[in-house]
Amino acid sequence: MVNKLEAKLKKQQEAIRDEALIDRNAMLYFKSSKELGEDESNCKDSDLYLQGLEETRRDALTGRSGVDYVNLCQEAGIGGDDCEAPDLYQQGLVDVIQEETSSARLDRQLSTLETQVSALKKSGNQRKKAIDFLKAVDDYGVNVYGSFAADADSKRELLLEHFPGRFGAGRKQDLSRYDDVQVGAMFRNIVSGYEKRYSQ
Repeated sequence: MVNKLEAKLKKQQEAIRDEALIDRNAMLYFKSSKELGEDESNCKDSDLYLQGLEETRRDALTGRSGVDYVNLCQEAGIGGDDCEAPDLYQQGLVDVIQEETSSARLDRQLSTLETQVSALKKSGNQRKKAIDFLKAVDDYGVNVYGSFAADADSKRELLLEHFPGRFGAGRKQDLSRYDDVQVGAMFRNIVSGYEKRYSQ
């Protein structure tokens, strides 16, 4: 759907550019060529493009748009000392730097937000996993706080079912290496930790 919309938009932009070329409307040709990612080297009419660049640059000068003026002067190969309005050019440079700084700050903030969203999703997944485990413990009717060795087979089964990456065969805490009391102690620690953290 997005690709279709992008293709349709591109066709519309190309139609505007081509109409501007036919009408010899330099500013419109320049702006529509820029929107299509074209420049002097790869546009259909480089003379009309350069004419549009100059008209757009002068329009930015008249409108006192410093950022546009700087960018257009730079594209035209005109430095700050060679332009008609060095003061506007200098102010435009300051504004460009501020925009870049703001953009960098926004990029950092966006990155921080993405990290926070990821952490929240992970936290939500951990919470769901914990609640599912506690519900299964309750459904099994496992004796959590009695003897460590009580219901050892059910405890093993629940640990393997809910934490296969930790307690499975050959894993960090392969349950086959532990006796019933040790399994019961691990089980109780996990249950009590989850209850403290996630029970309401």
